[in-house]
Amino acid sequence: MDVETIKKLLNLKPLKQEGGYFHETYRSPITIRADKLRPGYDGERSLFTVIYYVLTDNDFSAPHRLNSDEIWLFHRGDPIEIKLTHSDNSQEIVILGNDIENGERPQLLIPARTIQSAKLHSTEHHYALVSTVVIPGFEYDDFKLI
Repeated sequence: MDVETIKKLLNLKPLKQEGGYFHETYRSPITIRADKLRPGYDGERSLFTVIYYVLTDNDFSAPHRLNSDEIWLFHRGDPIEIKLTHSDNSQEIVILGNDIENGERPQLLIPARTIQSAKLHSTEHHYALVSTVVIPGFEYDDFKLI
């Protein structure tokens, strides 16, 4: 299956602020009050949100950070190289993919406020399809390009 078919079947739209293509598939109706969240949130948040996300060999996920934890789940395509800069300024590169015998990981937790960026690690298929889960749920107010 090619990336254009995947984008059509999953109703993916360009993610202009960051790069790639996405579609929000779920936003929990359960909310968390602002006074129960750690500092940095300006109001209540959904318990969690879920998206499909596609990167192609023509784009990348620009360096950014979220106020919330984010879990990446790999589905298909090429592995993704995710660069992380942690709160202590240490850096880490994780390869998200299904080849676990060679060090790839099919899921990755990115802690809140960690700077992250992503690009395809190889280009055999010219795309990668993942899901991400953001906890508490994603809001643009909690997203900052670096």
